[in-house]
Amino acid sequence: MRDRAILAFFAFFLVSRFFSEVLQILPKWVDIADLPVIVLLGAYALFFHCREEVDHYTHQLLVRLISVFILISLGSAFFNAQDALLPAIMLFVIGFISGPLLFVSLNRVVQNVNNFANELRRLFKFLLLANFFVVAFINIPRFLVTGNPDVIAGTYGINQNLFSVLLLICGFLLLGEDESLHRTKARTVLGQIFVLVTFYLLQFRAAIPFFLLAYILTLLALYGRRISGALMVAITVLLIAVNSTSIILARVQGEVAMKYEDWLTILDNPAAYLEYGKFQAYSQTIALFLDRPAAAIVGVGPGNYVSRAYYTFSYEMASNKSKGVGGLIEQFFGLSGPRFTRVSDKYIGSLRSDIVFGSYQLSNPHSSFLAPIAEVGLLGGAIIIGMYVFLVIKSFKLLQQAKQFAREFLPLATALVAGSVYLFGLAFLDNYWETSRATLPVWLLFWATSVGVQIRRTAQEAGEQPAVTAPSTLTQIQEAAS
Repeated sequence: MRDRAILAFFAFFLVSRFFSEVLQILPKWVDIADLPVIVLLGAYALFFHCREEVDHYTHQLLVRLISVFILISLGSAFFNAQDALLPAIMLFVIGFISGPLLFVSLNRVVQNVNNFANELRRLFKFLLLANFFVVAFINIPRFLVTGNPDVIAGTYGINQNLFSVLLLICGFLLLGEDESLHRTKARTVLGQIFVLVTFYLLQFRAAIPFFLLAYILTLLALYGRRISGALMVAITVLLIAVNSTSIILARVQGEVAMKYEDWLTILDNPAAYLEYGKFQAYSQTIALFLDRPAAAIVGVGPGNYVSRAYYTFSYEMASNKSKGVGGLIEQFFGLSGPRFTRVSDKYIGSLRSDIVFGSYQLSNPHSSFLAPIAEVGLLGGAIIIGMYVFLVIKSFKLLQQAKQFAREFLPLATALVAGSVYLFGLAFLDNYWETSRATLPVWLLFWATSVGVQIRRTAQEAGEQPAVTAPSTLTQIQEAAS
């Protein structure tokens, strides 16, 4: 029963913003329903033991890192009590640990581990199908009318940047499935055209280096020695997708400025952009540590400097309430208005006003690398960054293991590599590691791939295959639809 409840929640959560922001038939509070659910799931998991079938090394490592990070955050909050805001502290801690906490919680609360991992595989196939229909029949027609790239966000409402994570995951899920089942090349090419055209239209220009890096590394990990052929196909598909899309847009909308050529200007003189807030935030934080040496150890307090938790209770609360959850949180906690801290204003407050090529992504000081280091100290920051480094390294290992003896999990493993590499890169651009719609899909993939590979490896070592459970009616319907 609880397995179905967890699956149902994530099926709802990963499409809910389409209903709350696009169709506007659900209340805004569903956008933050994940926060209490993840906390309650973590608390509920304490009543159960870790399942035998899971990766116990990874489980114990993450449990220790989560525990130490929570203690460090509480110590930092106590040391910086004069600037403490309890809701910001809570949002900071929950934001950073929600993904790893989900992983360790599933290791304890899932009843049928093998079946649950397979159902998660089907869930992501359902998300792929759902997002294809939303993008093709709702987002793109609206974009052709309005020219606004914000509308191309699939089931993620009006946040195209977060949607790019799920888009990349879905694209490589399809690629991994085609490789696993030896599907026709035509389906593979058509699937990648859809992904690349959609990413091109949503115009997340700042993420292009990380998107391409994730694409190339995943192709290399999946195809190995066949990478040259795969790259040639990928480049051909990319050129066809971009050029044909540009031609169609020009005919429908007239002269369309996609502004991707801005990267040529950046590459022509990259040193010039070191003067913007994205890079200056690091030197300013070093200056902060020199002025306040204790901050290098305990930070300036969770939610007090450059994290998403700080942004939520300051700039987001002070800005337009139609996008984001600032207004909702303001009402929930009974706050009278935005809250700013002196330390943030002093060291990075002046860095927030620059716009580079029509976007704050290349200039704002926000970063998931910098936020934990500055707010809870070097050790706390190292723990968070270390968990994501571990996630990336482990994802490549799982892909190789899936290719050897768990090929039914090759789609999830392929999507995991792409998602983890891309998410790691996005941490430089903004506070994506505190944003559950970016992190939770990747950690869900990590859990399902890890436990699936572990079960198959154990069965192979024992010389037997795990029992196959009968698919549910919902599963049969989804498979028939696909």
